[in-house]
Amino acid sequence: MKIFIVEDSKLVIERLTRLFSEHPGQEVVGTAGGAHKALRAIEASRPDVVILDLRLQGGTGWDVLRTLKARPVSPIVIMLTNFPSVFHRVKAKQFGADYFLDKSEEFEKLGEILSSLFPGSPPPGTLPNSSATA
Repeated sequence: MKIFIVEDSKLVIERLTRLFSEHPGQEVVGTAGGAHKALRAIEASRPDVVILDLRLQGGTGWDVLRTLKARPVSPIVIMLTNFPSVFHRVKAKQFGADYFLDKSEEFEKLGEILSSLFPGSPPPGTLPNSSATA
């Protein structure tokens, strides 16, 4: 499974990259902290999954999400953010996000989601809770 991480926090990028690298079959094919760079790199790398934050340099996660989901073929998009309000959840669904996770409360669900989508992914509960970071 090819994964692309769009996140403005270097700490979160490093943590996710390290976690995914520990599991056979999961490959981080790129990272970006800004919207424009992310869109160019996602087009080039063609990931299966995009982990997407809302707050980015030079744009927002909404910009990236709308652009990706407007394409005839788009990756699975998992929003992972510190802005878990009902407003943001509804907007994410309207724009086509496949999943929406709160970094502080739902980070551990990332492993469950990947396991359900791609056999051979880490078993549920193997990704630690992120309440102490990002």
